[in-house]
Amino acid sequence: NLPQKIHQEHLVSNEEVNDKIYDNRPIQDVLEEAREHKAVHAYNEASVLYSAVLRRMENAGNTPLYIDVLNEAASVERGRRNHNHAYELHEKQLQAKGANGATPGQYLVTLTEMITDRYLGFQFMEALDTLKYTRDMLQQVLSEEAEGILLKLEALVHYCKDEYRIAVETMAAGRRKSDKRNPEKQTVLSDMIKHKLYLTTERAYLEKQKRSKDVIERLSKIQEDEKTLLVDIVKLGPWKNPLQLPFQYNPHLTARPWHNLNDWPLINPLAAILETYSSELATEYLLLRNKNAMTKDQDCIQSSSTGAWSRFELTAVQNRLDHTGCSSLTPMGCKMLREIRQVTPVAILRLGYSTVSPKTWIRPHYGSTNSKLKMHLGLIIPSGNCASFRVGNTTTSWKEGTVLMFDDSFEHEVTNDCNEERVVFQLVFQHPDLPRAPGYRATVIDSH
Repeated sequence: NLPQKIHQEHLVSNEEVNDKIYDNRPIQDVLEEAREHKAVHAYNEASVLYSAVLRRMENAGNTPLYIDVLNEAASVERGRRNHNHAYELHEKQLQAKGANGATPGQYLVTLTEMITDRYLGFQFMEALDTLKYTRDMLQQVLSEEAEGILLKLEALVHYCKDEYRIAVETMAAGRRKSDKRNPEKQTVLSDMIKHKLYLTTERAYLEKQKRSKDVIERLSKIQEDEKTLLVDIVKLGPWKNPLQLPFQYNPHLTARPWHNLNDWPLINPLAAILETYSSELATEYLLLRNKNAMTKDQDCIQSSSTGAWSRFELTAVQNRLDHTGCSSLTPMGCKMLREIRQVTPVAILRLGYSTVSPKTWIRPHYGSTNSKLKMHLGLIIPSGNCASFRVGNTTTSWKEGTVLMFDDSFEHEVTNDCNEERVVFQLVFQHPDLPRAPGYRATVIDSH
């Protein structure tokens, strides 16, 4: 029997929206419009439409369509970073599945989504509570493969919670249970890379601690396990360099952690324009900060113990955009973007402000694809070399008014040990080699 509520604490509901304006339209038309907005990541508009649809469906019974729409609406709320409401929608979906006589596997799918909602909202103890509930609820029917899935999800929660050794050990246990049951190569490789990153993060953390006997022994074990994993990853996967392990990989592109601007005639003008606007962009950032427009990143890449990583993307669909598709809050950045588009045929994927607050550590990770490159223009850089940036095996820092160009598909991390924030303007663009590469596709997956 499914309890009415998994957690009894008050859940923040969706913000008040005027969705009654859709009441006179056929519900199927409103749903199709919601799905169209969702497909192009216009999440604010989609949220209003899904709210209208669900309000009209909730008294019609727990139909399969209602269950599907709840899941779609939860996905939209995740896109809006409204993780509490996503959780609430998934909880309703769980109850609707229960009324429909769901199988254990159907329960498990929704419960894992609820766990994900919790950790994405940095509610780590609640995520672990929901994990415990899931095991208690399904303990009689939980397969070894399903237990492996839950262990790997638990490892991710511990990693987000900065409990690196627990994450490493739990991930290893999860892989032992699920890898042998799931021969799907891409899933196995993805889990191996996560396991490797957990090890790398624990090693980087321990290297900052005092070298006691236990720390030295643990570091030796981690390095041995990292080496073994990397050999297997490179052997099974398409990658050529163990420091470059993006999810989407094209082997035909020039690959190096750091790029010299002089090597790319098509790209050099972009850097020149960025540097010309340095002062104006720094001023515009301060205005954004004063308006509380920066959004904290919630993807468990930065350490949760201290500090924060925040961004503002000029062309993100969740922002209020002008007729050119650029944010009305950043006229200077948008003016610069228009100039950039006039001097290069290279596709600009996104651009915006990125700040790390004092005492922030963005842990080692890989970008999603090597089909893009990045530039960082230093805007506000604390003095004293207390803010550093490692890509591959080379660590450097930023300079105000100067551009760095790099490939974030290589392992990279950021440390700000300063007492002031570090602010850069980031430009993300298609790799110049991509149009000439075999099997070229115009679509590039991008994140961070």
